[in-house]
Amino acid sequence: MKLGLIYQTWISFLASLLLGVMVLCNGCEPTDTQKFAKRILRGDKGEGWEASPYPNNELVKGKKGKYFDITINQIKDKQVILFKKGCYTISDDDAEYKKALNNFGKGVVSYFDDKSDYEIFVKGSADILGDNTFHDTIIPAYNYSKIEYFSGISDKGERSLFSTEISTQAIPYIFNNSHLPNLRGKFIQEEFFETYDRLYKKPIILEGSVTLKEAAEDRNVNLFLYISDNFFDKNLKSK
Repeated sequence: MKLGLIYQTWISFLASLLLGVMVLCNGCEPTDTQKFAKRILRGDKGEGWEASPYPNNELVKGKKGKYFDITINQIKDKQVILFKKGCYTISDDDAEYKKALNNFGKGVVSYFDDKSDYEIFVKGSADILGDNTFHDTIIPAYNYSKIEYFSGISDKGERSLFSTEISTQAIPYIFNNSHLPNLRGKFIQEEFFETYDRLYKKPIILEGSVTLKEAAEDRNVNLFLYISDNFFDKNLKSK
């Protein structure tokens, strides 16, 4: 009887010890957010999107942290989704673009429980084709009469810097090539926001620009993801 009691006590002790080891092991296992934090630093990608580390740690003045250049691609052929010349919407590829944005939300934005840890910036561009001759009328469904944006302080490629002061561009009913960059930025801002049913923060528009050459690849919008250093401090602590 006494031997049986000792045996039961020993078994209970071993079970408790095993449970404690399991709890400790579970505590050592990185969370999904921690895995994401480690992964995004090197660059990450998913179906229809790719995030590449951006060399500038202060794209927006006073907002230092980690920046990433976000590319939205056609899911099937991996080609970058661009605007047609003279257009500021991409209705032909709308479903494809929204699907890629949705995947980006699930693969990246969903990891930010604290909304202060991230920001999305959009910057539209247009090439110089038709700079002095192009005119068109605003699409009624996308009538952006006024566009708010962060103005550029300096434009030096990867060392560009933007202010946090809000500027406003008035868009006439008959617009020209100089209006296309911010119109494209506004369109993507709204597409992004509506794709996620307004669940995530609305992107901020950075002042767009017209490039000095004719090139289809300049008829686009650049997306930048900002992640605070605090996010990485919280999720990349050494074990």
